[in-house]
Amino acid sequence: MDWLGKCLVSSDKSGLELAGDMFKGMFVGAAAGAAGAWAGGAVAGSITAGGFINGSLSGLAGGFGGGFVGCSGNAWLSGAGFGAGLKAGFVGGALSAAFSGLSGGLIRGFTDMAKGDSFWDGRTTSEFVIGNSIEKTDYKAMGDNYNDSFIAELNDESLKTRIQGEYSIKEGDLGIEKITTRTGERYGMTTKESYVNLKNGHEVAGYADLSSTGRSSKIHISPKYANALDVADFRAVAGHELIHAYHQYTFAGAFVRASSESVAYRYSANIYLRASQPVKAFQWMQNAVNQRFFWHSSSYEIPNIYRFR
Repeated sequence: MDWLGKCLVSSDKSGLELAGDMFKGMFVGAAAGAAGAWAGGAVAGSITAGGFINGSLSGLAGGFGGGFVGCSGNAWLSGAGFGAGLKAGFVGGALSAAFSGLSGGLIRGFTDMAKGDSFWDGRTTSEFVIGNSIEKTDYKAMGDNYNDSFIAELNDESLKTRIQGEYSIKEGDLGIEKITTRTGERYGMTTKESYVNLKNGHEVAGYADLSSTGRSSKIHISPKYANALDVADFRAVAGHELIHAYHQYTFAGAFVRASSESVAYRYSANIYLRASQPVKAFQWMQNAVNQRFFWHSSSYEIPNIYRFR
């Protein structure tokens, strides 16, 4: 006799009663799993941050939902009163939420970190580096002063208008939540109004702040390039960072930075070639080659619907 037959014979309950309990348990388990998956997925889908924050919050929600339904359901099926069932559900949900929140946060955090993103929020930046700054200036103070100025407001509005005119892209498109000339975190500003990475001293024309969820990005273009009289300088930097935002939005967790950089650098070089500036074109292609950003799959090509030119 197989194991199921032995269980039915040896149980204190009749075979039909035991089978009924088994099916009830299966139903509760399925309902708990569905509730946990729905709650966790709903929370994960509403959070723009990735990393530990995303994993822990979605884990908390999924763990509580599954634990509450499972524990309260089993308690009621065992004959517990309504209040006792609710209490069992809250206790079980809390314990499950604590475990799932911690484990989910660690898993998502380390997964994003392995891809080069932040452990805590899954963010990364892609910079358009133009050299190393050697000014004897308090870059952070310069940046803070600029960020609080009225001219920053004017430059931001001018940049948004210029990007929409050149590329038909505005805030809200492609998951872009902000287009700005302000420095942002970890950056200062030179007297030439380009950015400086405060950690490594790189002079930066612009950068894209990207989320591993693909639902949030911020485009920072330094005032020097946002207001560039040479349209090639503006397009080479602004289009470069918009390409990263498009790729992160399109591929999200499957985003491959090397492929995105390959497309973006080729775009910038082509802009300078068309503007009869071969020295700058060679410079950016040399940068790409030095960083091994020289190949990308065809899926990373930009559709013609976007006006990158």
